[in-house]
This record gives sequence, structure tokens and C-alpha cells, in this order.
Amino acid sequence: MTSQTPSFAGCTTYPGGTPILNGGQTSSTGIELISRDGVPNSPFEILDNNVVVSKPNSQFNPYGVFEEQFQGLAQGGHHFQLRANSSSSPTSEWRLTVGAAVPSGPFPVIANPYCATLSPNEARLFVTGSGGVEVYDTSDFKLLARINIAGSSLREIVLNEDGSRAFVADYGTKPGLHIIDAEKFVVLFNVPLPGNAYGVRLSKDESRAFVSCMNSSVAVVDILNAQHMTTITTNLQPTGMDVSPDGQWLYVCTNNGKTVDIIAIATLKLYSSLPLDWVGGDVKVSRDGKHLLVLGFGGAAIFNAVTYVKEKSNSNVAGQTLVLSPDGKRAYCSTSTYDQGIVEIDSETLQVVGRNVTGEWPLMTAIARDGVRGYVPCVRSNEIWPIELSSMMASLDVSALQNAIVAGNKIGPADL
Repeated sequence: MTSQTPSFAGCTTYPGGTPILNGGQTSSTGIELISRDGVPNSPFEILDNNVVVSKPNSQFNPYGVFEEQFQGLAQGGHHFQLRANSSSSPTSEWRLTVGAAVPSGPFPVIANPYCATLSPNEARLFVTGSGGVEVYDTSDFKLLARINIAGSSLREIVLNEDGSRAFVADYGTKPGLHIIDAEKFVVLFNVPLPGNAYGVRLSKDESRAFVSCMNSSVAVVDILNAQHMTTITTNLQPTGMDVSPDGQWLYVCTNNGKTVDIIAIATLKLYSSLPLDWVGGDVKVSRDGKHLLVLGFGGAAIFNAVTYVKEKSNSNVAGQTLVLSPDGKRAYCSTSTYDQGIVEIDSETLQVVGRNVTGEWPLMTAIARDGVRGYVPCVRSNEIWPIELSSMMASLDVSALQNAIVAGNKIGPADL
């Protein structure tokens, strides 16, 4: 006896019947999803972006299939999932975008683009680089503004929750944190800091900015008064950071320190350090706050965020920066200075599940909330590569991928 796994068999516009590929785009606000391999007369649920959209008590027909129509879909990305009930895991998914497709790239941008981030409404893309910040319209990738900052070599940029302010780390000749009006595109404050600034994270109440600096410290900035409050000593050369969902902990990955440093935000003191087997690059906290996903130049690892025990590792995945998908189930990793691609891994198993070719030296990627689109800044080729994340699992050549991934130390502090 063979078991069946219910799945989506196809998707079309409704009305009209034009096929829509998984990961594709349509101008239609109505669709029809078709299934296969269902158990006759058994229940099912369909979710769209994690919200149940199927009718209550929906069932497969006596032949184990359904044809479900949905109309009035909102513009943007849609992630449909099929499951038996609210207690079951999804057995199939179908992704599509309603409206304009992601502009095909790559697009030339500011020299040495290091980080890309989206505005809360995802209408604008902010890109840092040498000498300033550029802002693009995501619908057509036209340049909206260029914010010049003389002598700067900008790294990470983050926006506050309402998108009114941007905070940018400056690694240049006058290191510091720049606070920018993200609606008028002007610099409001320049806060000098004691070392070349790399990463930025905001406290949950957005009263403080934490900035990793290459003098082996995290600088704490009072946002309201635009002042450097204090400095927390870390292990050598802190880079990527993340804040726990409850706002109590700041996790700091260190480069030559080969650690993840854990800082108590209430006291602004170093609480503990987790040793790594390789040069560190970036760290992200799982959506539930229970695990830390760490990427470096010799591998990737998962640590328990409560016991600090290393639970998994994979030396075949290595790189400098990583970003989680909106649901936290996938992580997208830049691989190396000389590689040309973003690697997708399962954030629970660390297994490689996809790869997307980009320009040279991809770094801090912006991911849209729908989990379908991404924007990859490529430092050495001076480009932004828009990518369709849902297509990354297609035609994966694992042997070629492993040859491309650097599991050593090609990137040093000077390259950061």
C-alpha cells in the first residue's frame, strides 16, 4: 500500500485559465489552484501568506482532488500552502506574485554596494556604498535619490519600523553612525564612533542603536539625542549582529575572535561568548528565539540559544552574511569574495536546497516580506541583482555548488 501526499498540481488565472508557474507572476487578481494525490473526502486547508483562505470544512472530492478559486488577491507576493488541518504541516506550496514582475537585472548602482534594505512598504530600496546611499523605486528600479556622504565607505543600513529614519554604519576615514531622514533623503546627524563601523541593530524600543566596530567593540548610540553613550568590549573584530525577539540579548559574531558574543541589553555588559571553529561572519536568531544560526568562513552552525550547546554544523556552507526568510525556514548566505551566488539553506538542518547566480561578491541581501523576491548587492561588480527566491531550488548542481563555496579564509578583515 502506497501513501499519498496531497499537493498542488497547478495554478491558472481565474477566469481565463492561463497557467501560472510556481514562482511566477500574473496581472490577474483571480486564480484557481488544482490539487492531486488527495485522500478522497478528507479535509484540507489552504493558506495564503500564513492565513487560512479556504472555506471551512473543505474536503477533497471523491477522486481526491479539488479546484479552488480565489479572487480579489492583493498586489504583491502570495505563498499558498496545503495542509490537512491546523495541526498538520504543509505538504505542498505554490508561490506567485500579483502585479508587476521583479525588474530583470542586474542594475548598475553606487560603487562598492555593500548592503540593501527595503522600506516597510517595499516601494523603495536603499543601497549603501562608497560615498553615500542610493534609493531606488522597486517597481522600475529608477534612481530616486543619492545621499552623498563625503569620505564614507558605508556598510549596513537599517530602517526603523515606520521607515522614517535610516541608520548607516560608516567604515570610512571618519567612522561613525549616520542618521538619515528616509523620506526627505537627507542626513540628520553624524555620530562619530571609536572604530570602523560595520553592522547596525536597533533595540526593540528603537531608543538605541548598536554598532559593531572593528576596534573590537560594540558602540551604543542614543538615537533620540544622536550621541555615543558607551562602548562594550567584544572579541576581535565584531561583524554581523542580531537582537533576540524579546529584546533582552544582542548576539554579535566576531571575525578573528571566532566567537558569538552575547550581550545583555539591560546592563550593556558582555554576558558570555560561544566559541566557533572558524572565522565568524554573521548570526541570526530563529523567529522563536530558541536557536542561533551562525555563518562563517569555514562553515555554518546552529546553537541552542538557551543552553548555548552547538546542535548542528555543516562545513560545506561558508560565507560572510546571511538573512532569514520571513517565515524563518530558509536562510540565504553570501558565499565568498570571489564567488558569484547566493546559497539557500534549510535553517533547521543546514542542508543546501538552492543557489542563485549573481554578480561578484554578493553581500547583505534584502528579502521581501512575501519571501519571493530578493535584492543582492554585489561589491566587486557594482550591481544589484533582483532574484526570484522561489526558483532557487530548480536545477541545483550540488557538486558545482560545493566547488564554488569557500570553506577557508579568503576573506580577511581588510576585505570587510
